[in-house]
Amino acid sequence: MSLHCKLLSIMALVATQAFAQTPVVVQDVKPDCLSYFVLTGAGANSASFDNRQIGCTTWTVAYTSSGYASLILTVQDAPDAAGVPGAWVTFAGTVMSGVNPNGAITQASTSLAGYYPWMRVNLSKGVGAGTIRGVLYGYKERTTQSIFVWGGGPAGAPAFCPLSAVVTLAGIGTTQIVGLVAGQSIRVCHVSFSLTGPSAMTFVRGTGANCAAGTANLSGAYANVTAMALDFGVSPLTVAAGNALCVNLAAAVNAGGIVVYAIF
Repeated sequence: MSLHCKLLSIMALVATQAFAQTPVVVQDVKPDCLSYFVLTGAGANSASFDNRQIGCTTWTVAYTSSGYASLILTVQDAPDAAGVPGAWVTFAGTVMSGVNPNGAITQASTSLAGYYPWMRVNLSKGVGAGTIRGVLYGYKERTTQSIFVWGGGPAGAPAFCPLSAVVTLAGIGTTQIVGLVAGQSIRVCHVSFSLTGPSAMTFVRGTGANCAAGTANLSGAYANVTAMALDFGVSPLTVAAGNALCVNLAAAVNAGGIVVYAIF
């Protein structure tokens, strides 16, 4: 065998071994189905979401409320009736966390599972002059895939975000949404929430109660936010080791939602 052929064989062997790494499972956290809503007054409904050709099977509703003394907020589904929603009913699938209907007059979130052609959120009761802002989002069922990951984050960082937590913000100032773990970092893949009114908001990190010590900005100030859904994809928001993740609100408003993250 010539020297040239030997070199080609060696290069092919090295390339084969390089690609024969242990595969990791990557979870896509970007919602396939997404519907924001603002509801005022009993009987109000969000827009009817057409799920017939998207096929989302898991759902989360996150909302924040102001001005209501009591309320009933319900995720509903409907069959398809010649291209339009049929009779709406309380979501007939499985409630995985939280409750449905929901009566929290501050903020709350509920996760559900099941496929239905049409989806919406209904406010059947609202005592007082109030407003509800929120988001209904869902994911399609996926077949687990093994893929090779090259780069895409700090060394040792997980390729997916298996953890989630409820986001609850109340009033002006800084509030912790993911607690610190000594010697470990936080990787954020997705965060979404809605507010009772517009406010500038900033992601920050730090230690101590609500990131009060060693505070540093992780983002600039997002101005006049009333709802937010961020998917960080292959460039996730990463919090330095030993720090918590917090959100600072410039206005005295409330907010509720969810954060999807990993600890590494």
